[in-house]
Amino acid sequence: MGCCVSKSTSIQPIIPPMTLKKDKVLISQNKSPILHIDSHRSAGSLWASPLLTITRIPTGIPLGTIQFHSFTTTGVDITIENRKTKLKQDHMRDFRWYFKPPSIHGQEWSWRKGKRHTIQLIDKKKKGNIIATLKKDELKIVMPGLTAPTVDEIVLAAVALKQVLKRLEHDEIRSAGIEAAGEVIAAGIGGGGS
Repeated sequence: MGCCVSKSTSIQPIIPPMTLKKDKVLISQNKSPILHIDSHRSAGSLWASPLLTITRIPTGIPLGTIQFHSFTTTGVDITIENRKTKLKQDHMRDFRWYFKPPSIHGQEWSWRKGKRHTIQLIDKKKKGNIIATLKKDELKIVMPGLTAPTVDEIVLAAVALKQVLKRLEHDEIRSAGIEAAGEVIAAGIGGGGS
């Protein structure tokens, strides 16, 4: 059963917008939590990449995991109920993150920048049908007729993407801080000091 789909059907006609938080996914309208996100590192290693475990609320049944590749933010392994996929960056384009939804054989979808600070999940058809949108913390699945497993895959891919973007932003801030500190040190060492 999908995170947002009733037991009576495997097709979800109306999927409510969801809010993605650091440690949970909520139904936006009533703030009800539907998924719990637990972050941890592999035991015994300081250099292990983070692992997110996603479980359903209130049952505690595992939905899947998100494993970041060590030393890079360009690849993420996603497992959804024993179905595996990867979220990976296209280095040829400014902002494209691809994944193949395991529940739909032969499809490849990508997250890309849309209008008004929105990120869109699109298919690879000629004009790209919009499947979902992500704006700040809100995920809206807009394509009708998706199965519960496909909805789960979209939600986990969105959680993974949000985490990747957060890591990239943190890396940029840290790099800018190191660069600025280097400039200050160089200016102090290079002259002008008393």
